[in-house]
Amino acid sequence: LAQMAAAVVAVRHHRMKNGYGIDPAPMSRADKSRLDAEWQEYQHRVKINKIIKQFDKNGTGKLEKDQVKELLTASDSSTPNGTPPSDEELDFIIKVADKAGDGAIDNRELEDAIAAWKTFTNNRADWEAKLEKYDKGGTGSLSKDEVKEYLKDLNGGIEVSDEEVDMVMKEADVSQSGTINKLELMNA
Repeated sequence: LAQMAAAVVAVRHHRMKNGYGIDPAPMSRADKSRLDAEWQEYQHRVKINKIIKQFDKNGTGKLEKDQVKELLTASDSSTPNGTPPSDEELDFIIKVADKAGDGAIDNRELEDAIAAWKTFTNNRADWEAKLEKYDKGGTGSLSKDEVKEYLKDLNGGIEVSDEEVDMVMKEADVSQSGTINKLELMNA
């Protein structure tokens, strides 16, 4: 119903903007701003649905793991063309975005998946360097003590409390491993 209303508003907005159709009553600035915002939201939803349709090879309306991998591969400009995400990266993106818990990404979850992937790919080199700097054990992830040093550095050399570290660990440790890997650094 909301999409149908948005479509009607969009058509009216388009007609008014292009000067054909019935002559509408004058609109206030607030009404025009509201209509413009509704139009932009409608266009955004159309774009999200087009992305789902492009990669949804089996017509379920959701992107399963292999389809998410194809989407992430196509949208990664930080690696050579056609380089797929690692299994760890793919699993992380799905876990972060999949609010329904069904192992797939639907149109309401796609934005979170794309935002997480773009954030990761845009900061990958920096996070790899941070991981290398603070991962004293060479495990590929940061322990609680290593996270504390990382946060101290982010905090301009000022110590952080154990409670603050616990809060960051709880929020960032999406894999619930008790450590923070390079992907989870975006949440730290």
